[in-house]
Amino acid sequence: YKDVLADIITNIDNISLSVDPLAQMIRLRQATADTSILSSTVKESVKFDRALELINDIIESGESVIVFSNWETVISNFRAYLKKNKLESAVVTGKITDRESELKKFSTKDSCHVILGTVGALGTGYTLNKASNVIFLDEPWTKAVKEQAEDRCHRIGQKNNVTIYTLICKDT
Repeated sequence: YKDVLADIITNIDNISLSVDPLAQMIRLRQATADTSILSSTVKESVKFDRALELINDIIESGESVIVFSNWETVISNFRAYLKKNKLESAVVTGKITDRESELKKFSTKDSCHVILGTVGALGTGYTLNKASNVIFLDEPWTKAVKEQAEDRCHRIGQKNNVTIYTLICKDT
């Protein structure tokens, strides 16, 4: 993050004249979620580590969780991270062709307590009241999009209080 930020500050005049200065800001947001998106050598994410701690606590308490990100790459990398830590998950992103089987896996399988998705693909239109916890690995662009994603588990049939976590990195 600091490297990307320093590069942006150094080249601020070029960025402000760029056709797409927002792309530079997006790079900063992506770096806080998963450094491997921007670097082939640095492959660590404090958000992944913290999300795993939360997920383990949630599963230990007998509950389930939805994990959102704005980016498919972050979700894909987080799924691999969970798999490495022996956690099963379902996933719904724009690249997943059989969303129904992933949703069914999460909704009906006792061993699957985690569903991952992009806010664009999983954030609207689904009832996921098996989950009573939501984790955002990064902040959606608007409050309305975030509320819509949160509401996936605020549905008829929800028996538990719903807890929302938004992971934010210090000094970003």
